[in-house]
Amino acid sequence: MNNVKEFKSLVKEIIEERMYEAICVLDSDRNRNLTRVLDDLRGVCGITIVAVTDPAKPLSAAKETSELKIKFLLSSPSLREHLGRMTVEAKRVPGVFSFRVKRVRKIARR
Repeated sequence: MNNVKEFKSLVKEIIEERMYEAICVLDSDRNRNLTRVLDDLRGVCGITIVAVTDPAKPLSAAKETSELKIKFLLSSPSLREHLGRMTVEAKRVPGVFSFRVKRVRKIARR
């Protein structure tokens, strides 16, 4: 029983050590449901949580912009490499025109 608790504690510590939060700007296709775009982003590069911080704003008849708060688990050797990969993969999501990271912070341990 003690080994299970130790294992859970170790896994939790590793996850907490590699968890980050970022503010991002997403430009997306207005013809694709934003909720579906955000759901698809959750499958990208360790992203676990996606929340819209401001309502989407139209940029044109076909394009809108949204500010997002995302949480992700660092899976690359460096944060810079991870953010680059995450941006490239996010742009592959159907309906995404642009994905830019504005700020990143490491989530403090509790």
